[in-house]
Amino acid sequence: MKVITRVIASCLVMTLIGCVQVNSEADYSALKREQLASSSVTDIEKQYEQGSKFTVSPVYLYSAKLRTEELEKVYEVYERAIVKRLNDAGYHLSSGAQASDFVVGFALALEADFSDETINEQFGVSPGLTVLEDLEKGSFLIYIQDIESHQRIWRGAVQGFVHEELSPVQREQRASRIVDSVLSQYIASNR
Repeated sequence: MKVITRVIASCLVMTLIGCVQVNSEADYSALKREQLASSSVTDIEKQYEQGSKFTVSPVYLYSAKLRTEELEKVYEVYERAIVKRLNDAGYHLSSGAQASDFVVGFALALEADFSDETINEQFGVSPGLTVLEDLEKGSFLIYIQDIESHQRIWRGAVQGFVHEELSPVQREQRASRIVDSVLSQYIASNR
């Protein structure tokens, strides 16, 4: 009986040892590169019912790295992601003649152009993603402002590392993931 127990125990140990997987430095670096940090704050308790109308207002920040045309393309990707996420939550993008209930403003910033300190001073919310050597940090800033009172209701920020090599489809997917990571915080608090 002891022999059978030892054989089974030995087999179990060998199986477990064979299943141990050590991540390489490249795997670890890739995981860090995909990291996102998000934060949000509610400024005023105001709820918008499903069916409420919104407009989107991009705020273009200066970029030393990107040309205006490149910047506009990136902003378009994020605007589509915002509209889709809010539509999925039951809100409706206002068309030209329709009055909106709230405005969704957003901006994109590279670490080289806007440090965490600057974002904190000017926007008041920064997730504080750690800077990693050889990776460029970017920030997605978003806020919701009430049309009637002109007061900011909510604001959020997401930080991650820039992925220049992504295909257009991958860029859309990443933008959706980033927008969803922070807008889901607002939508959850607005129910």
